[in-house]
Amino acid sequence: MRELSWQTRISRTVSLLSLLLMEESLGGRFTSYIYRSDDGITVEHMIEVYRAVEAARDRMGDLLGSATRVIERLAKPDALGRQVTERAVYEFTERGETLFADIWIDGSTVHSVRSKSLPHIRAIENKCTR
Repeated sequence: MRELSWQTRISRTVSLLSLLLMEESLGGRFTSYIYRSDDGITVEHMIEVYRAVEAARDRMGDLLGSATRVIERLAKPDALGRQVTERAVYEFTERGETLFADIWIDGSTVHSVRSKSLPHIRAIENKCTR
């Protein structure tokens, strides 16, 4: 596989309707980044910020509820190496296509990176957690 350069960020979007629905039902807001690698693979990084850690944990549980297979689930270290949060990698099906997602919680923030390519997901996660 070619080295991932991620030179092109396709778009940065915030959906007002979804934002209002999340604010109303879950008390959160979100931002979505969509990237396309040089080899044409698309990766979406969703950042959801909630008012409470419990809401973030609930959201992670909801996301894992759509999994057809959990590949990995473990504690995730912070910048100092302490195991302070949870991370999971899973497989799911959307519109007949098999996709992968890597999700983790950072306080009351949920990060979700999804794509049809697990190596591309890991590349984005590594950029986010440096």
